[in-house]
Amino acid sequence: MLGPECLAEVLGEDAPEPEPEVARARSLRHAAAGAAFAIAVASTALPWSRFGEGSGPFGAWGRSPRWSLLASVSALLGLILWAVRRRRDLRGWGWDAALAALGWLVAIGATLALLHPPSFARAGLAPWIALAAAAVAVVASFPLAARRRRGDA
Repeated sequence: MLGPECLAEVLGEDAPEPEPEVARARSLRHAAAGAAFAIAVASTALPWSRFGEGSGPFGAWGRSPRWSLLASVSALLGLILWAVRRRRDLRGWGWDAALAALGWLVAIGATLALLHPPSFARAGLAPWIALAAAAVAVVASFPLAARRRRGDA
C-alpha cells in the first residue's frame, strides 16, 4: 500500500498531486507562532509593573536588568527568526526547535517577572499577555520541530 507522497515514484508523471492538508496545517502553525511572537513583542510596549520602574510605556525595556528584559529580547529574537525563516524559506527541525526555545525563554522571563516584580511594585497585565503568547509560540513551534526531527515532514 502506498501513500500519496510515494505515488509519484511508482506512477511517474501520471500521479495525482498530494493533498495540501499537511502543508496547510504546517503553515497555519507557522503563522500562529509568528503572531504569538508579534503579540509578545507588542506586550513589551505596555507597563510591566504597576508602580516604579517598568510602569510606563515600554515597561519591559527598563534601565536596570530585570526578568522582563529576558522576555523582551527573546520575543524580539523569536520574531526576527520567524521573519527571516519565512522570507528565506529555511527548513529543518533546528529552526523550529530554536523558535520553540525562544518561546520557552519568553515564558520563563514573563513568569519570573510576575513572581519577582521590581521592589515595592506589583506586576502589570503585560507579563500575562507575554506568557500567553509564549505558550502559543511553543505549542505552535514544538510539533513542527518534533515532526521534522523524526522525518515525517
